[in-house]
Amino acid sequence: MSDYAEIWQKRLGHTAPLEVLCPAHDLPTIRAAAAGGGNAVYFGIDRFSMRRDMAGFSPEDLPQAIATCHACGLKAYLTTNTVIYDSEIDELREVLRTAKTLGIDAVIVQDLAVMAVARELGIDFHISTQCNVCNRIAAQFYVSQGASRLILARELSLEQIRQIAASVEAEIEVFVHGAMCFSYSGRCDFSQFFTGKLDNRGRCTQPCRRSWRLVDTQDTDIVYDEGHFFSAKDLCYIAHMPDLIAAGASVFKIEGRRRPPEYVEATARCYRAAIDACLNGSFSSEKAHAWQGQLANVFNRGFGTGFLYGIPGPEDSTIALPINKATKERIRIGEVVGHELLSKNTRIRLTSGDLAVNEDVIIEGPESYGHLQVSELRIQGVPCQRAAVGSEVVILTDCQPTLGDQVYAWRLKPQ
Repeated sequence: MSDYAEIWQKRLGHTAPLEVLCPAHDLPTIRAAAAGGGNAVYFGIDRFSMRRDMAGFSPEDLPQAIATCHACGLKAYLTTNTVIYDSEIDELREVLRTAKTLGIDAVIVQDLAVMAVARELGIDFHISTQCNVCNRIAAQFYVSQGASRLILARELSLEQIRQIAASVEAEIEVFVHGAMCFSYSGRCDFSQFFTGKLDNRGRCTQPCRRSWRLVDTQDTDIVYDEGHFFSAKDLCYIAHMPDLIAAGASVFKIEGRRRPPEYVEATARCYRAAIDACLNGSFSSEKAHAWQGQLANVFNRGFGTGFLYGIPGPEDSTIALPINKATKERIRIGEVVGHELLSKNTRIRLTSGDLAVNEDVIIEGPESYGHLQVSELRIQGVPCQRAAVGSEVVILTDCQPTLGDQVYAWRLKPQ
């Protein structure tokens, strides 16, 4: 047993796996989280969520969303983390009552009213990063109110995380990967100022991610022309997982409810592997470098370590970087026209691209997701190395696609 496994056991007295928590906004992203080895997902509905415009689910979708999570072996956490007004309390209570009946594992809360309703209904609740838990007194207060988990502010150093974790008997959740707000999370009015859409009501339009021009006060000299001045690099703590586990973190959260399933799968897979390596004593800088290379394949704004080791500087922004530095992209090549469950044969019509043996393929539909490397191609039963546009090919898949699912080649972007 490694030192990190001992720390985990001593802290909470059991050997349950350290949790990789993944974002989801639809059924394919839930399945992608499971495919990558995630332990839980968090998602919202089009009410009371900080990602209302990308929630993906309606209240009517909750039964299928929660059931899919549990069928995939994932815990399901519902984000109810906006501020709440008096006129919404009854609707909120009904949403939470329904979620409890459906077997939700926990709700994520910001507003004290939501916390009170969750406690009233007997639902496990986690304190959102929107509450900006930055010190031991705040942490102890929320735990005294019944919170089983604290999602710490993203603006904390490693030492501050360690101090808070040591002060409470609760799970400590930290963001380890994904978007970093330019302002303190949940305390930004940029979107409201420019578009009238309220940031803290889940309507943020992310003007901070736009390209801006910086001029002097006389509007005569351009200091910078077209820079992403307010856009922070993404967090990437993959190389620092040993430090976080030693500090007392027990849940490792991936940000990205706007991002596609392959992002969810790749990040879950890398962070699960990193945690397991910490626990079995095989973690190394070489492995961390390889994982970071895999993470660079999917959507990212460049990588930084946020506040973990000090205050971020200009090098932690994306001023001169493209808004997406992913080295790979999905290219639509066709659709599923048949699938045999027992043989795992999936028939694909290549309507807009070719396909070769050993290529990465993503298959996605309204309820399905699969990511695989093509081991063999057959056209009318005859093996081939490459199939051209217009062909109908058969490949082997472990997922269960449905008719009409879209097929994408996942390829390196042109340089």
